[in-house]
Amino acid sequence: MKIKSEDVSIHKIRSDTIRTLLRQCFSMIIGLGSSVLLARLLGPIGNGQYAIGILLTTTLATFMNFGVETANSYFIASKKSDLYSAFKINLLLWSILSIIGTIIATSIILVQSKNWFPDVPIDFLLLGTFIFPVSLLQIFLRSFFEGLQDFKKYNSVLLISPCIILITAPILIKLLNLGVLGGLLAYTMGELVGCLITLNILWPYVYKEKYKNKHMMKYLKKYVVYGWKTYIGDILVFLTYRADTFIINLFLNPAATGYYIIAVQIAERLWILSRSVSTVLFPTLSQLQHDEAKKQFLTAFIARWMLLFSIIGAIMLAILVTPFIKIFYGNDYIPTINPLLWLLPGIAIGSMSRIISNDISSRGKPEINSYISMVAVIINIGANIFLIPQYGIEGAAMVSSVTYSLDALLKIWVYSRLSGSPWWNVIKFNSDDWSLILQGYHELRNMLKRDLRVLRESQT
Repeated sequence: MKIKSEDVSIHKIRSDTIRTLLRQCFSMIIGLGSSVLLARLLGPIGNGQYAIGILLTTTLATFMNFGVETANSYFIASKKSDLYSAFKINLLLWSILSIIGTIIATSIILVQSKNWFPDVPIDFLLLGTFIFPVSLLQIFLRSFFEGLQDFKKYNSVLLISPCIILITAPILIKLLNLGVLGGLLAYTMGELVGCLITLNILWPYVYKEKYKNKHMMKYLKKYVVYGWKTYIGDILVFLTYRADTFIINLFLNPAATGYYIIAVQIAERLWILSRSVSTVLFPTLSQLQHDEAKKQFLTAFIARWMLLFSIIGAIMLAILVTPFIKIFYGNDYIPTINPLLWLLPGIAIGSMSRIISNDISSRGKPEINSYISMVAVIINIGANIFLIPQYGIEGAAMVSSVTYSLDALLKIWVYSRLSGSPWWNVIKFNSDDWSLILQGYHELRNMLKRDLRVLRESQT
């Protein structure tokens, strides 16, 4: 299919992706700064305990979101729900899910914390549970901007929490001498303030449609049905990415967890481009339900460029990782290097996975992603239980790299069957690719020039 430069969807995706990428690069720098700061202030053991506390929060948010985040993006972008009804549905589901999740998590911690979370104080785990409802609401609210395709605001609210953590963590950890507890309190403040600001920004959009449609119940069933399809997949994807951290803490110790979490945090920075594109792509693909040719072109075009950029990034990171770890994290974190290198091949290949998943979900078949993730998570957990006791965190990294690659390959095969497009389209470059990338380069350059000009004018 020949795509012209003036094609609206291509231009919009390219423009929104560039803006999203620039803001997420800024977020990445802040997040990396927080990672270095916390690693330095807490040390490997404290950093591992902090990571488990935060991981408990994100685990609860994943297990108890019931796919509402994806449902928001899908129903709002496709105009199948008005904003006010969607907002009321979100508040109802959030209230129910928060109460259930908090009760279950607190009960498990009080009964099984010593067995499931060895060497992690119970206070840290309970604080992680306390943060969960706030994090869940923030996830729900943020996804409204994704559905509205207002990526400027979407990316802006993403920056709030990491900025607050970066500012408050040194004060609470070092000056007030609170240690790991201070780090968790900084995270709590970041999530709480971020959620309040997001709600304040979103409310004018919602209030504008207050009298447009009050029939919330007619959307509720559709929300739950669609959300359930994506929910299982979200859980399985999360387990594929994070089960190894729990298993490391269970079989090894918090110090090993601290090393491994640093390796994962650095390696996953390579996904910043695929995440930026994915954020923009899903609502766009949902709108192209009746334009299969354009949908096929977009998915294949973006997937192959994600793979190329990720491979280049992985090679550069492999070359620079040793001096980077020594300079920023210190010699205490040298054990991070080998698992990080093992993660890179899977991270590079897995960059396509999120793009292909969006295409499959936009066809109204998100459950297929769940089936694929189920295969990956079974292999991941089984292999980790076998390899971590023998090979430590390097074994966990090997398993992750293999399962990320397998997940991507299976989704490419399914995408080919659903779309009728040959599987090699996701890796085969053509003349259209280079012209569109060149246009993107010129657009980025012009955008930066405009931003610099506006900045200079504002200063004068």
